[in-house]
Amino acid sequence: MIVPCGITSSLSKEDEQKLLTKCRECERTLSEAGIRVYGDYRDNVSPGWKFNYWELKGVPLRIELGPKDMASKQFVAVRRDNKSKQTLSEDGMVASIKSLLDNIHQSLYQK
Repeated sequence: MIVPCGITSSLSKEDEQKLLTKCRECERTLSEAGIRVYGDYRDNVSPGWKFNYWELKGVPLRIELGPKDMASKQFVAVRRDNKSKQTLSEDGMVASIKSLLDNIHQSLYQK
């Protein structure tokens, strides 16, 4: 699950479009690698609402991407099983996500 964060009234429309384009690019990259991914681009609900909604749906991993993350070429990955947050580099995104998903699977299986 990819959720764009940091879209506020002070963010310019140009920066907002750059952020959404980056989120879609990440979604496409992960999808091409065989990872089932969905981007939530609704603008009528807050990121916190989206976090809760997808957690209740059972999505194991949430990717948060904001303007500051985009500038730093990183993203935040949040695991559903233990609520831990990790800041990861965009370089090697596919390998990082696959590793996290495998780790989540093993953790849930052991429980």
